[in-house]
Amino acid sequence: MRLSTLTSLLLFCAVSSITHAQSYRVNETLSRLVVSDEVKPIMVLFPGYSVEQNWAETWAMEMLKDEEVKDTFSNIFVFKGPKEVFYNSQELTISALFDEFKEVGNVSELVVVAHSSGSFPAHIFFRHLQVSDLNEQLKEKVLYVNLDGGIGENENAFSDASLDYLKKGYSISALDTLTNTYSANHESMIAFAEHYPEKFEHILLRVESPCEAEAQWCLHDVFINQQPHNKAAFDLEKDYSQYDTKHPINLTWLHPILDQLKGN
Repeated sequence: MRLSTLTSLLLFCAVSSITHAQSYRVNETLSRLVVSDEVKPIMVLFPGYSVEQNWAETWAMEMLKDEEVKDTFSNIFVFKGPKEVFYNSQELTISALFDEFKEVGNVSELVVVAHSSGSFPAHIFFRHLQVSDLNEQLKEKVLYVNLDGGIGENENAFSDASLDYLKKGYSISALDTLTNTYSANHESMIAFAEHYPEKFEHILLRVESPCEAEAQWCLHDVFINQQPHNKAAFDLEKDYSQYDTKHPINLTWLHPILDQLKGN
């Protein structure tokens, strides 16, 4: 194991103790945070293109500092980002997630969150679900949140059959009201909801960010970090892994969805 990998792993375990979650890496593409042994919903996170595993872990751990998130979920699973924009290699070990589900036991509700290119492995996840032991159990039990991603094409597309599993789907884009600039995949998020109106709702997240006018790819990261670090484009490492009072995590899109999960 390389020193940098070992350091990241030790940091993951140490920092996760602050959130009172047991955490470990299932393998080189999937990590798990165990919050509670109670029967509660599970969240699965699919971060964007090229997001490294330790950055993705930090994103998940930062979420758990929020009391409502911590109280809602029994487990959070987080993948690393796909190494290609359209996930052509399909290198993430999605089958290992289903092995972990068996260890959890009672998997009654899921929240699946995909940011950017994480949409495509998330859609592959739904295809795996169709042939899994949870096929019937999770029908209309999944909330799917797509953060400025895409519908996909061919194998990576969200399929009509995947609709059976959705309690509700959300396609979310952003508008910076200071510059009247939309996030990079705004039109795709509208198209997603229009294509599946029976299950999907488009949500426009109105923000005031440091992003420059027309900096759509800066706004692309505002779903992760309320104040993205690079005003002209994006800095995935910093936006996913460096949070402080000037750069807080963005959960404004998540709290209304948690209300939906609770039936409010």
